[in-house]
Amino acid sequence: MRAAKEVSGTINGGDYKIYYYPVTTSIMLQVPTNGKYVLSGDNQEGVILTEFL
Repeated sequence: MRAAKEVSGTINGGDYKIYYYPVTTSIMLQVPTNGKYVLSGDNQEGVILTEFL
């Protein structure tokens, strides 16, 4: 995920986009205003944003 920075796919009929953002200091992420998403960490140095399309 760290190398690609963004992947997308379809699982069980649902479309997803997954983004990786390296975090070494405070950052601001743009997230969907009218959609569903999940933020999670990788327990190392980044944040993963999963967007449900």
